[in-house]
Amino acid sequence: MGILFLGDLFYGYDDIKKDIFDIAEYIKKNNYSVVLNLEGPITDVSNTKIRKRGEHLCQSKDIGEVLKLLNVKGVVLSNNHMFDYLERGVEDTLEVLEKYNIPYTGLINSKRDYPKSILIQDSNEQYEIFAATDPYEESICRTDKMGCCLIKDLMNDDLFLANKTKKIAYLHTGFEYNTLPTKRTINECRRLIDKGFESVVCSHPHIVQPYEIYNGKYIFYSIGNFYFSSFKKEFHDKQIKYKPEHFCDLGYGVIFEEDAVRIIGIDYNSGNEFPKILEDYDAEKLDLKNHFTYKKAYYKNRNNHNFFLTGNTILDAAKMFVLNMLYKIYRKVKHLE
Repeated sequence: MGILFLGDLFYGYDDIKKDIFDIAEYIKKNNYSVVLNLEGPITDVSNTKIRKRGEHLCQSKDIGEVLKLLNVKGVVLSNNHMFDYLERGVEDTLEVLEKYNIPYTGLINSKRDYPKSILIQDSNEQYEIFAATDPYEESICRTDKMGCCLIKDLMNDDLFLANKTKKIAYLHTGFEYNTLPTKRTINECRRLIDKGFESVVCSHPHIVQPYEIYNGKYIFYSIGNFYFSSFKKEFHDKQIKYKPEHFCDLGYGVIFEEDAVRIIGIDYNSGNEFPKILEDYDAEKLDLKNHFTYKKAYYKNRNNHNFFLTGNTILDAAKMFVLNMLYKIYRKVKHLE
């Protein structure tokens, strides 16, 4: 038995496709307990949407059966789509998860509340999974009411007083389609390891990014998509600078098993009928040079117009304010065309 962490899942189909059964067979054969990010609420598309610059995602009601087939033992709800359909969408999601007896993590009722975790037993080890998101990519985060858990909520020393579990942080962070993490993300992930987390797993960029071993612990800066149903062709056609064609077809699975950690590749190249599982995948390691060299590499390799965030709260907030203003201007110009 082991725990298999998978990336973003969006399931918009009204039936269960054959490749889901194919992946489920692999999971069953290896007796994996699965944890993944639920990229959007399970609700009705006709419900009221939040105003945002990005896509609105709404999962099919059939996703409950999909999660059951995949042996999902926990889902992450802390991301930039969970509140696309306001609180109603979240409430509908929790109702479906309760029906299928699937625990969740990543929501918090207020800044005074304690982050909720998922407990999974693997042989003699008990793992505790916490989730949080970065507010800069349109995530609706907790204030004095319910929202997504913030990364800084996981820095709480009290998390490590309750029980002696191996704690893993699953973060939704970074910028879409960037092949390198920002220095801010690197610093946050390392701080979580310093706090006592066993590992940090990240998603959101929709493509894989390098990993590193920091103080003997694994940090995965992006494990990419897991399954994006009707959007698969869009990702298949996306071009990523300095990367092979169809780079977006690749996602990682991270396996924790008997004190060992390994990466598998999941290749969704649409030329294949079913996803190809790449055992013991030779993933890229982070090459963190000095600050200025790394910053230069970040800007060279980015695939989106975004800034290099460093972790300076004031400067990062100012940069994101400018970025969001530019997005608003761009939308208005496109609307006038």
